[in-house]
Amino acid sequence: MIARSLWIALAALAAAPGGGSPVRHLAQGQQSGVDRPRQLVARSRREWEALVGDYRGSRENKQGALALHVDWSKEMLLAAFMGQKPTGGYSVTITSVRSVGGHLFVTVAESVPSRDVMTAQVLTTPFDIVAVKKSALPVVWKTISAPAARPLQIRPGAGPQ
Repeated sequence: MIARSLWIALAALAAAPGGGSPVRHLAQGQQSGVDRPRQLVARSRREWEALVGDYRGSRENKQGALALHVDWSKEMLLAAFMGQKPTGGYSVTITSVRSVGGHLFVTVAESVPSRDVMTAQVLTTPFDIVAVKKSALPVVWKTISAPAARPLQIRPGAGPQ
């Protein structure tokens, strides 16, 4: 898990040349309710509310609280939805946002569980929602694969001392 997080952080640094915008994570999890992969950009509260009709990742969002944590005069929201997955162990993370050559490049890291990892046998719909500095530039999404989580290796005699 630590190795995967480190890899995602390094991918964010190396994703694209130029200055990056700070990414402020507002919500991330396994149950968005969005069944198909989607990537959304919302530059206003009204636009956000129109785009996320099927997002039900939290009770707070149903009440509109997520949009209240955004200063819409200075920020916009980016959301990555991975779609429905057959088990736990999947994740999606918006790792970087960079302005390069008249475009806003958003890098999204997706992780899938390796075949030899035990996962929860439940349908999931992974998602990540971030706030970034507002920009009128067209958004270009780039998805990269993050390394899968490795199974825990337990060796005889390797327990606590």
